[in-house]
Amino acid sequence: MIISGCSSWIQREGYQKVHIRDHDNTIDNISITRCMGKGQISSLNPLKGKLYFSFTSTRDSSQVHIKDFLGRRLYSIKGNTHEISIINHQNSNKYDLDNLIQYYSLSDVVTPMVLQNYLWGKISISDIQLKDESGINIRNGSIFFSNNQSQENRLVDTVQIKLNDPKIDLTIEIIEREFYEDILFYQNELNN
Repeated sequence: MIISGCSSWIQREGYQKVHIRDHDNTIDNISITRCMGKGQISSLNPLKGKLYFSFTSTRDSSQVHIKDFLGRRLYSIKGNTHEISIINHQNSNKYDLDNLIQYYSLSDVVTPMVLQNYLWGKISISDIQLKDESGINIRNGSIFFSNNQSQENRLVDTVQIKLNDPKIDLTIEIIEREFYEDILFYQNELNN
């Protein structure tokens, strides 16, 4: 008997994995159109524990699936460059991220573009290239972006969120990130 309830298969037909250090639209005539990966969310407050996530991001949309240690899907985050929604799979409720961001006073920092850029490893903070850690102080705490990789790989992979009221201490870390080029993109361009 084969047990596959907690596993998932991601179809990557039509995409070819590329190994590059950056993710610009075109590098050496390669069009990077998709980024996929996985990571973990560690919490110290209000509860201590870890959740795991996988993500797929294109240039105009993203999907993040958050799971527990058994692989059960808890939340899905879906968005584009203008809006983000969160689905709680335990009670099938759908939330607008804007309401949660307003509640935690993060509206100046967490935007759909910041989520998109984080998944791709690029946060638009002017001095992120100059040091290993850059942070933003907000009214109720701070958010830090950092890189745990080598100097050659300067993609942002860790976000640490600390809020004072309510007391929240979260670390979100991308453990694996892969970039793909769309082979069908080239075939369509050649046919036109």
